[in-house]
Amino acid sequence: MNELSDVIYEALGGYIDDLSNSVYLGTARGKGTMYLDGEYPLTPQDGVLPFLNVFYVEGGLEVVGLWGREKREALLLRMKPDNISVDMSGREIEITFLHPVGALVVVVLYGNEGLARTLEGAVEACKKGGNVEGRLVSSRVSR
Repeated sequence: MNELSDVIYEALGGYIDDLSNSVYLGTARGKGTMYLDGEYPLTPQDGVLPFLNVFYVEGGLEVVGLWGREKREALLLRMKPDNISVDMSGREIEITFLHPVGALVVVVLYGNEGLARTLEGAVEACKKGGNVEGRLVSSRVSR
């Protein structure tokens, strides 16, 4: 194999190891946005939104999404959530994260009441748990 393949397999192996230490919480269509001296979409913001998978890991939440046919894009967010709000009339679940560099990251999921209750409990558990090493990787945002 060449050097690039080795790097890809190493990253994939690390990701799979991380998943084995996490708890799957659910999947819903949703969107993510980062606010830092402006608004930066981390996912598509309208139309058919991508599926975002949510995991509990190391006292934080991990949100993972892959989408696109011609142009592949992705989101990997692992942080301790700051707050959660649920508007069940519109089936909207909003989770906010404070990034160490001062950015506010907002993930909005469109799910059902069961997912909302699960995520509310997970956010409370995160607040009581230890610190998670924050990671934010998006193929849509470059600075």
